[in-house]
Order: sequence, then structure tokens, then C-alpha cells
Amino acid sequence: MLNPLLPAGFSLAWSITVAAIAICAFTALVSLFRGRDHLRPLALAVWTVAIAAFPVLGAAAWLFVGRPQSKNAGDA
Repeated sequence: MLNPLLPAGFSLAWSITVAAIAICAFTALVSLFRGRDHLRPLALAVWTVAIAAFPVLGAAAWLFVGRPQSKNAGDA
């Protein structure tokens, strides 16, 4: 249902923002569970809750700080 007080572009912008946040959180969760062999169960649970509770900050923290570094990262 369209709100007559808000322009359609505003609704579109919010929809795109929410979709981008959801994609970022989903990507972080997939990355988290693919690398779960390198994490303790408590750390896995804490990261999962952080990403679910704070999709932007939790996902960014996992993707930039929390992921284990690959062994070939320094070879480039």
C-alpha cells in the first residue's frame, strides 16, 4: 500500500537498503558457518548472535575482523 505522504522513491530506497543489509548479514552467516571448523562452539554462538542481533555491525565485524586468515594471504 502506498503512503501518499512519502514519495515512491523513498520507499524504493528503504527497500534497497533493507535488502542490502539482509544480503550482507546472510553472506556473513554463510562465511561464518563455512569456517566453523576454526572456531570454538562458544565463539560460533557469539558470532551468530552478534550477526543476527546487529546485522550491519556484526556482519562487518565478522567479515573484516573475525574471519580466520587464509594461509595464502601473505603470498600475494
